[in-house]
Amino acid sequence: MQPIENVTYNGGEWEPALVVKAGEDVIPKENFEASYTDNIQAGQAGVLVKPATGNANVTGSMNGTFTIDKCSI
Repeated sequence: MQPIENVTYNGGEWEPALVVKAGEDVIPKENFEASYTDNIQAGQAGVLVKPATGNANVTGSMNGTFTIDKCSI
């Protein structure tokens, strides 16, 4: 998975777009699903990427993190 850029707190749930690769090849989005944790408040958020339900072409899983920065008023 490519690094996920920081986002800024906006009161909503963040689910940044992901680029998942097998070596140098990008895995099409329909082949995996992502679940996010701690992705509303400022701080460290997590994402778990695993094969899409029923997809027999992709195995394994990977974890990633991204930062939700505090907003300025």
